[in-house]
Amino acid sequence: MLPPLFHKIHHMSKPSILIFLLALLLGSAFSTSSCVSKKKFTNEVARRANCDSTLQQLNSHNLLLNGEIAELKLKLAEKTGEAKAFWELIDKQDKQIDRLNKEIEKMTDQSLSQQTTLDGALQLKSQTIAEKEAIIQGLKDAVAAQRQQLQELLDRISAALPEYSSDDLSMEIKKGLGHIRISEQLLFRKGTTRLNSRAYAILEKIANVLMEYPQTKILVVGHTDNKPVKSRSLKDNWDLSVLRATPIVRMLTKDLGLSPNQVTAAGKGEFKPIASNDSSGGREKNRRTELVIYPPVDKILKMVEE
Repeated sequence: MLPPLFHKIHHMSKPSILIFLLALLLGSAFSTSSCVSKKKFTNEVARRANCDSTLQQLNSHNLLLNGEIAELKLKLAEKTGEAKAFWELIDKQDKQIDRLNKEIEKMTDQSLSQQTTLDGALQLKSQTIAEKEAIIQGLKDAVAAQRQQLQELLDRISAALPEYSSDDLSMEIKKGLGHIRISEQLLFRKGTTRLNSRAYAILEKIANVLMEYPQTKILVVGHTDNKPVKSRSLKDNWDLSVLRATPIVRMLTKDLGLSPNQVTAAGKGEFKPIASNDSSGGREKNRRTELVIYPPVDKILKMVEE
């Protein structure tokens, strides 16, 4: 059986055994040396124990720090990956911006080309419109001058026949044509186609003015009321209206010097009244002869053709 001392040593841990043996050695040393005290030995043992504790704490802290370093390295790797992805995204966006800028530049060039073409077309159209406006204005000016000349002609005829009232002799411009309206009683015997004694003097004054306008055309139109004719030589009012126009044309050309190419005869019968045929006054107005004055249109037609 082991002595009690060895029994205690047997149950001690290795560090404790080392410390115990160290204590024995120191004890023997202390016993042989009077300069080493028991208090100093106790302090040294405590210091050693404290160092071991501190070392253990440092080792634990070192392990903790190594874990934190590993975690930081992992996070850094993740951040590095995010940064790489970020710069890859930036690079992709830059490439898209470059592509869009090139497309914008291309579209701008196309737009400028189209704008140039459009400007040319608009300029040509504006020029065409200006030319057409000039033609239209020229036509308006020609028509205005023609109307002024026609009004001058009618005014001269009216001035040459001042003694007749507007009921017997009237003039107007209608739809660009001059109209000289002469009542039946100034030119014809009632119900006949024969000119009366006043007709020559009236037609002579009219012819004298018309001869100064050789480019004008004159249409002599006979009109009647709606009463049937009673003469055996006339079939109806058509005959009466035409046969009243022809002696006027004959007098204007053969007797008064107008060109036959300038004067034409026509008849409207009862079908173009200017008043109601229900009264004697209205029928009297309808029995008339009209000289329709056509101004020259050659200049206007030429402008239209051009």
